[in-house]
Amino acid sequence: MYEIVLNLYQNHVLFTSSMMEKHVKEQEPNDDEWGNPPSPNTPENIQKAFRAQMILGIAALIFISLPAIVLWLVKK
Repeated sequence: MYEIVLNLYQNHVLFTSSMMEKHVKEQEPNDDEWGNPPSPNTPENIQKAFRAQMILGIAALIFISLPAIVLWLVKK
């Protein structure tokens, strides 16, 4: 029984290591591609960023407090 378990474990290790090697071989580094550069800090971009942060903050506040409000209404 121990030999069967050991054999299955070794096969699993070999399979996962070969899968990892294949995955690593598929991803070749590309040093030329750094993605999009950050946008400049113009007054318009600062205003857009502030507006987006406020929307995210309000949405987070609503979704964080929503379970407490629902529980309060259910127990009432």
